[in-house]
Amino acid sequence: MCIRDRHKNGEIIYCNDSFTKIFQLKRENVLGKNPFREIVDPEYYKLLEKKFTRGNTEPFIIKAKRKDDQVIYLECEGKALIINDERYQVASLRDVTSRVIAENALKESEATLASLFKAAPIGIGMVKDRSFIVINDEICKMLGYKRKELIGQSSRMIYESDQEYIRVGEIKYEKISEQGIGSVETRFVKKNGDVIEVFLSSTPINQEDISKGVIFTVMDMTDIKKSQRIQDVLYNISTSVGRSDNLNDLFSNIHVELESLLDTSNFFIALYDKEKDLMHLPYMKDTKKVFESFPAGDTITSLVIKNKISYFLKDHDIDELAKKNLIKRYGAPAKVWVGVPLKVEDEPIGVMVLQNYEDEHAYDQRDLELLETIAPQIGLSILRKKNEEELKWIQKNLMEAQRVASLGSWERDLETGQTYWSDQFYRICGLEPGSVTPSPELAGSIIHEDDRQEAEKAIENTINTGKPYSLESRIVLPDRSVRYVLSKGEVIRNGGESPKKLIGSYLDITHRVEAQLALRESEEKYRNLAENAPYG
Repeated sequence: MCIRDRHKNGEIIYCNDSFTKIFQLKRENVLGKNPFREIVDPEYYKLLEKKFTRGNTEPFIIKAKRKDDQVIYLECEGKALIINDERYQVASLRDVTSRVIAENALKESEATLASLFKAAPIGIGMVKDRSFIVINDEICKMLGYKRKELIGQSSRMIYESDQEYIRVGEIKYEKISEQGIGSVETRFVKKNGDVIEVFLSSTPINQEDISKGVIFTVMDMTDIKKSQRIQDVLYNISTSVGRSDNLNDLFSNIHVELESLLDTSNFFIALYDKEKDLMHLPYMKDTKKVFESFPAGDTITSLVIKNKISYFLKDHDIDELAKKNLIKRYGAPAKVWVGVPLKVEDEPIGVMVLQNYEDEHAYDQRDLELLETIAPQIGLSILRKKNEEELKWIQKNLMEAQRVASLGSWERDLETGQTYWSDQFYRICGLEPGSVTPSPELAGSIIHEDDRQEAEKAIENTINTGKPYSLESRIVLPDRSVRYVLSKGEVIRNGGESPKKLIGSYLDITHRVEAQLALRESEEKYRNLAENAPYG
């Protein structure tokens, strides 16, 4: 404390020990002087003089510097004092440096948090009793609401249902009680009705008293989740080739996969027959009418094929194309039509189409881009399945031809020893197809022992020289009966000209050989009769 003479430029006429201690000054350096000019920050000194000229003052803060140059903060309060009609002022000072430093640090921390709160790329807010108390701009942006539309409202308003609101609350608060933090994935409903997928994480301000409020963060996971689903769809479509019995099964599987991403109520896949200029529709789901095929002609679908590009068309876009005679309208008019080419090596083999007859906003450009992302895999899958079906058809006909001709084929990989027998080869050998594992040793054991060495030499010579072999042999069936076969074989070489594979066949010639033997036996019999006849 000190007493200042208001008539002598604020000179100090009295000070106590605390005053000198605060400033690290001696009493003789204070009395009769105004040390505030030297030790108080210039800006704060102006404030001090302005306040003190008023006489009595409310407490205020000034910044000063001690003798050792340490900055201190003082809380000052002035009281008017009149002695013998002379006006003085009692100045009380209290060192509040620690408090001011703490308050400044708190303000700085609050400013930092406020900046983070505002600039954070995720939603941050606080709820009490699950009602919004504080939210940042990102939450407003995420949900499409203004801040005033959310503050004070129950968070139930952004959930799809009461059940989901209750489910999230139960999971979240159970985890908070166990771990201090509760995280859960859920879905929020935006102001415009769109649904977004989010990751919600919450922690209470006071772990002991959750009623004081809960801080939460929310991250929009919609794009991430959609990207994951797209990857899953691409994988599932690629593997569905092996899981599908035929093309119809493949198309059905593709439809199911696309349903997880888009509205496929009106969906079809059209395959283009270039020779007939015809669109075959092996798969079509439609709420209006289902077609099996239609002339490509001047349809919108043919436009995709001819120009090799995708089209996103609203009703008025289709009208414009029709007015320009680029297309003609067929079937029920669609409010929105989305078509993408299914290409193989940059050549369209067909078109994948989505359409909606009632809502022109059912699809947007993002859906077109999504279909364009998936289309190459679908095109490749369709080609693979078609090739697979054609190969099965060829194999089926080959097997039937082998059965009718009693011709069985075999292959042997000369590097691994792996051997393949056709079904008819098994049958010729008196075995059920697939009943035993084929091997070179087993094949050799079936050959009649008197013919085995010749057959083995023929195979060895073919491997060494590359010359095909052909010979007749006998084979012994499991019931010990004997069949005659015409055995042929040749070598398939790799790029280095070394033998890679040995392929061959058995033609069952039993009936022919038996007929020849019977004829020979008959001729021999008649010859003997003729030679031994008693007459000439």
